[in-house]
Amino acid sequence: MNARPLSRMTRDLARVRHGGAFSEVERDAAAGIVAAVRRDGDAAVLRAVRRFDRPRAAMRELVADAVDLRRAARGCPRDVRAAVGIAYSRIRAFHERQRPREIPTGTRTGTFGWSQRRSIALARSFRAACRPTPPPC
Repeated sequence: MNARPLSRMTRDLARVRHGGAFSEVERDAAAGIVAAVRRDGDAAVLRAVRRFDRPRAAMRELVADAVDLRRAARGCPRDVRAAVGIAYSRIRAFHERQRPREIPTGTRTGTFGWSQRRSIALARSFRAACRPTPPPC
Protein backbone atom coordinates (compact mmCIF):
# COMPACT_ATOMS: atom_id res chain seq x y z
CA MET A 1 0.00 0.00 0.00
CA ASN A 2 1.26 3.45 -0.84
CA ALA A 3 0.31 5.72 2.08
CA ARG A 4 0.79 9.46 2.02
CA PRO A 5 1.61 11.51 5.11
CA LEU A 6 -1.32 13.48 6.53
CA SER A 7 0.52 16.74 5.89
CA ARG A 8 0.11 16.14 2.14
CA MET A 9 -3.66 15.78 2.41
CA THR A 10 -4.48 19.39 3.27
CA ARG A 11 -7.28 19.67 0.69
CA ASP A 12 -8.86 16.40 1.86
CA LEU A 13 -8.70 17.47 5.50
CA ALA A 14 -10.15 20.90 4.71
CA ARG A 15 -13.00 19.31 2.76
CA VAL A 16 -13.87 16.97 5.65
CA ARG A 17 -13.71 19.78 8.19
CA HIS A 18 -16.12 21.85 6.13
CA GLY A 19 -18.77 19.19 5.67
CA GLY A 20 -17.44 16.88 2.99
CA ALA A 21 -17.17 16.97 -0.77
CA PHE A 22 -20.40 18.90 -1.28
CA SER A 23 -21.43 22.38 -0.24
CA GLU A 24 -24.36 23.08 2.03
CA VAL A 25 -26.42 24.16 -1.00
CA GLU A 26 -25.79 20.80 -2.73
CA ARG A 27 -26.55 18.81 0.44
CA ASP A 28 -29.81 20.75 0.94
CA ALA A 29 -30.81 20.11 -2.69
CA ALA A 30 -30.13 16.37 -2.27
CA ALA A 31 -32.08 16.28 0.99
CA GLY A 32 -35.00 17.95 -0.78
CA ILE A 33 -34.97 15.33 -3.54
CA VAL A 34 -34.84 12.48 -1.01
CA ALA A 35 -37.74 14.00 0.95
CA ALA A 36 -39.77 14.39 -2.26
CA VAL A 37 -39.11 10.76 -3.25
CA ARG A 38 -40.18 9.56 0.20
CA ARG A 39 -43.33 11.66 -0.04
CA ASP A 40 -44.26 11.25 -3.74
CA GLY A 41 -42.42 8.10 -4.82
CA ASP A 42 -41.95 7.48 -8.54
CA ALA A 43 -43.45 10.84 -9.52
CA ALA A 44 -40.66 12.63 -7.63
CA VAL A 45 -38.03 10.42 -9.27
CA LEU A 46 -39.45 11.30 -12.68
CA ARG A 47 -39.37 15.03 -11.82
CA ALA A 48 -35.69 14.75 -10.80
CA VAL A 49 -34.79 12.83 -13.96
CA ARG A 50 -36.54 15.45 -16.10
CA ARG A 51 -34.81 18.26 -14.22
CA PHE A 52 -31.25 16.90 -14.25
CA ASP A 53 -31.02 14.32 -17.01
CA ARG A 54 -33.68 14.07 -19.71
CA PRO A 55 -36.43 16.67 -19.94
CA ARG A 56 -38.64 14.37 -22.06
CA ALA A 57 -38.29 11.24 -19.87
CA ALA A 58 -41.37 9.08 -19.43
CA MET A 59 -42.33 6.95 -16.44
CA ARG A 60 -41.96 3.71 -18.44
CA GLU A 61 -38.29 4.58 -19.03
CA LEU A 62 -37.54 4.53 -15.30
CA VAL A 63 -38.05 0.78 -15.02
CA ALA A 64 -35.23 -1.53 -16.10
CA ASP A 65 -36.30 -5.06 -16.92
CA ALA A 66 -34.00 -8.09 -17.10
CA VAL A 67 -33.24 -7.52 -20.79
CA ASP A 68 -32.14 -3.92 -20.13
CA LEU A 69 -29.96 -5.00 -17.22
CA ARG A 70 -28.27 -7.76 -19.26
CA ARG A 71 -27.64 -5.34 -22.13
CA ALA A 72 -26.07 -2.81 -19.74
CA ALA A 73 -23.94 -5.53 -18.12
CA ARG A 74 -22.65 -6.73 -21.51
CA GLY A 75 -21.64 -3.16 -22.35
CA CYS A 76 -19.64 -2.85 -19.14
CA PRO A 77 -15.89 -3.51 -19.27
CA ARG A 78 -14.85 -6.93 -17.97
CA ASP A 79 -12.78 -5.52 -15.08
CA VAL A 80 -15.70 -3.37 -13.89
CA ARG A 81 -18.07 -6.36 -14.01
CA ALA A 82 -15.55 -8.40 -12.02
CA ALA A 83 -15.22 -5.61 -9.43
CA VAL A 84 -19.00 -5.33 -9.08
CA GLY A 85 -19.23 -9.12 -8.66
CA ILE A 86 -16.61 -9.10 -5.92
CA ALA A 87 -18.32 -6.19 -4.15
CA TYR A 88 -21.67 -7.99 -4.36
CA SER A 89 -20.21 -11.17 -2.88
CA ARG A 90 -18.55 -9.31 -0.03
CA ILE A 91 -21.62 -7.24 0.83
CA ARG A 92 -23.87 -10.30 0.74
CA ALA A 93 -21.48 -12.34 2.93
CA PHE A 94 -21.24 -9.50 5.43
CA HIS A 95 -25.01 -9.17 5.77
CA GLU A 96 -25.55 -12.92 5.91
CA ARG A 97 -23.38 -12.96 9.04
CA GLN A 98 -25.61 -10.25 10.53
CA ARG A 99 -28.80 -12.30 10.23
CA PRO A 100 -30.06 -13.95 13.43
CA ARG A 101 -29.59 -17.73 13.47
CA GLU A 102 -31.68 -20.19 15.41
CA ILE A 103 -29.62 -22.68 17.37
CA PRO A 104 -30.87 -25.74 19.28
CA THR A 105 -30.65 -25.49 23.06
CA GLY A 106 -31.16 -28.08 25.75
CA THR A 107 -30.89 -28.51 29.49
CA ARG A 108 -29.87 -31.34 31.78
CA THR A 109 -33.54 -32.10 32.44
CA GLY A 110 -34.13 -32.70 28.78
CA THR A 111 -35.96 -29.46 28.03
CA PHE A 112 -35.31 -28.62 24.41
CA GLY A 113 -35.93 -25.46 22.44
CA TRP A 114 -34.50 -22.92 20.07
CA SER A 115 -32.81 -19.62 20.71
CA GLN A 116 -31.56 -16.93 18.40
CA ARG A 117 -27.92 -15.96 18.11
CA ARG A 118 -27.55 -12.33 17.15
CA SER A 119 -24.49 -10.52 15.98
CA ILE A 120 -22.86 -8.25 18.54
CA ALA A 121 -21.82 -5.94 15.72
CA LEU A 122 -25.48 -5.58 14.71
CA ALA A 123 -26.44 -4.59 18.26
CA ARG A 124 -23.60 -2.07 18.39
CA SER A 125 -24.53 -0.56 15.03
CA PHE A 126 -28.18 -0.26 16.18
CA ARG A 127 -27.11 1.56 19.35
CA ALA A 128 -24.81 3.80 17.32
CA ALA A 129 -27.63 4.62 14.89
CA CYS A 130 -29.84 5.71 17.79
CA ARG A 131 -27.25 8.21 19.09
CA PRO A 132 -27.32 11.74 17.71
CA THR A 133 -24.58 12.40 15.21
CA PRO A 134 -22.12 15.13 16.26
CA PRO A 135 -21.49 17.94 13.80
CA PRO A 136 -18.36 17.67 11.62
CA CYS A 137 -15.14 19.09 13.09
